[in-house]
Amino acid sequence: MCEIFELTFLIVDSDPRSLQEMCDLVRSLGAERLLCAEDAESALSWLLPEENGDIDVIMTNNKLSGMNGFLFINKARTLCPDKQILMYSNCTKPTAYLLALTVGATDYIDKDNNFAQNVREKLPQWIGVAQEQCRIEENYRGK
Repeated sequence: MCEIFELTFLIVDSDPRSLQEMCDLVRSLGAERLLCAEDAESALSWLLPEENGDIDVIMTNNKLSGMNGFLFINKARTLCPDKQILMYSNCTKPTAYLLALTVGATDYIDKDNNFAQNVREKLPQWIGVAQEQCRIEENYRGK
């Protein structure tokens, strides 16, 4: 069975402080395997077919260096169609939420005053889906 500490998270954020905060938040919930990228191109290199088998959950900010988060999600979804991809952003417009889902995000959280609390509340749902995908993969491989 895949527990949270067995899942690998890829967190993508071009703001070093925001990236560290997100890594600390996910780690505080029990995750031990984190990959952190400050730009979209580095993150995409980890998602290439020979690499992406180890990544279970992708979390990205909308503002990235090199490309915006929507384009990153679209490319990431092409490379790994079965992974959880979660976007967070300061943009509170409903169109941002809808666009994120349209390009392939699993969920979207705006970075308002309750951001950490919202992530803590939603992360178990995202992890549950990733754990189920992990169990399906294990059963398929005969583990």
